[in-house]
Amino acid sequence: MGTRGDCCADCGKTTKRLHPILKLPLCSGCQRKDQLRYGYITKGRALEEYRLNPRDLRELEFHEVDNPHYKKAAPMVLYLRSQIREKAAAKWGSPEPYSVQLVEFPPDLLSWFLVDTERLKHLDPSKFERLIADRLEQMGLDVHIVGNVFRMDGGVDMIAYPKPGLCAVPFMLAVQAKHHRTERKTGSPDVQRFLGAIRTSRPPFHLGMIVTNTSFTPNAACVKRCCSDAVTRSAAPAPLVSERFR
Repeated sequence: MGTRGDCCADCGKTTKRLHPILKLPLCSGCQRKDQLRYGYITKGRALEEYRLNPRDLRELEFHEVDNPHYKKAAPMVLYLRSQIREKAAAKWGSPEPYSVQLVEFPPDLLSWFLVDTERLKHLDPSKFERLIADRLEQMGLDVHIVGNVFRMDGGVDMIAYPKPGLCAVPFMLAVQAKHHRTERKTGSPDVQRFLGAIRTSRPPFHLGMIVTNTSFTPNAACVKRCCSDAVTRSAAPAPLVSERFR
């Protein structure tokens, strides 16, 4: 708590409250009104939503409170949302969780990849993901990157759907990017996990696509053949091999 006579940093009214992280007088009304500047975010959500890791949070102040859901659980660790956004902006180029500004890959860069498809291996996973998103955008889809390319969860990396007015029948497409720096192929476990992820999603996806810069193992192809509702599709440009599930 602040001392008697402290003035709120925002409205100037007298307050006894002291923001536990910023260490400045702040009344409850101003804190509620401006959650972007003064609000909290849990450690779990900071790591998940903003694609940060514990090392990114080491230098940040935090505040511990009792867990409101489980009284016997460890205290909840809260960070300042504005500081988390600053960390995300410094690391990913944007403070928005999983929002992506799709930068178009110019034709000369795409041609450079096509001259030698091995060059795709030198992309980092996030740039490979953006390349796929760019190609889907060129096909008339709105794309949102929602997954974490560094987490092995078998889940969805991108969600795509037709831009308004370009498709008579709307659909929701789930996309997973499998980037390899070696000749490693995408195997059947990856395909099975992705199938499970899109089939148990609520609401369900209408289509699913795995895109890789190498190819798929025979067992992965066998999984596709065993699924009566699976079809094979070649993606463009040529080195981006994909499996699509409907």
